[in-house]
Amino acid sequence: MKFGHQPSPAKLFRELQGVQLVHSNKVDTVPEDELSSQSHCRNHGLHLQPTSTYVNEAELVQLPPEQPVWKAVWESRPAWFKTMDCGHNGDRSVMETLVNVVTSIPFVAIGLQAPRKKPAARLYANSLIGVGMASCFYHTSRGEARKIFRFGDYAMIATAALCLTSALRDDNSRTLMLASAFLIPIQPMLVTVLHTGLMEATFARRAHNEPKLRKAHSLHTLSSVLGSALFVADDVLPNTPYIHAAWHLAAALGVATCTKLLE
Repeated sequence: MKFGHQPSPAKLFRELQGVQLVHSNKVDTVPEDELSSQSHCRNHGLHLQPTSTYVNEAELVQLPPEQPVWKAVWESRPAWFKTMDCGHNGDRSVMETLVNVVTSIPFVAIGLQAPRKKPAARLYANSLIGVGMASCFYHTSRGEARKIFRFGDYAMIATAALCLTSALRDDNSRTLMLASAFLIPIQPMLVTVLHTGLMEATFARRAHNEPKLRKAHSLHTLSSVLGSALFVADDVLPNTPYIHAAWHLAAALGVATCTKLLE
């Protein structure tokens, strides 16, 4: 070796154990104490790469387990089908609140005029008054109390549907009635759908056998279709005012025709 001869950086690092030389244009962030040696290597087109990598298990991202299909479908149900969810976002102005309250009063009027010949019919009539009052309380509420009154609104509607089933038939399954009463605090909308279906079947059968009920049944069918469309529109178009009030009127007409079954 001649004096004054400096070995090349590549030859110098090949003699070091545990260091691998790779050609790369990638610039990595390194500690400050290694900055000087690494910058010297980068000037010669070299990059230091450790031969092993340590991975901290605590830093690994834990992916959530995949949900079953039935659970995913249940979680994606509409807001109005959830127990304590305030699915209606209306009442953004004093006028809209006033209209919603005024269109809730017909339920009270129908309950006051409904037949009360039997205890079950009297209970149903009183439940209709409760539906109108619960709707008024909900639409005038604000803040966190609004969710509670919304649930009360759903629960009162479910109670009225259950009372109507009891008033229409004396041979109802005791198990069905007890299970429905148990589900009202848990899932009132499910109870409403079930007993509304039973009422529709009873109304259609009696209208077929009793000609005097056919006109009321036709009007009830029209109001039910219109009310269902408005109910869905209220959920799909939450920023459109007065749709909920229109649903009140369609639902009140459908309830008024149901009282013909109790006469």
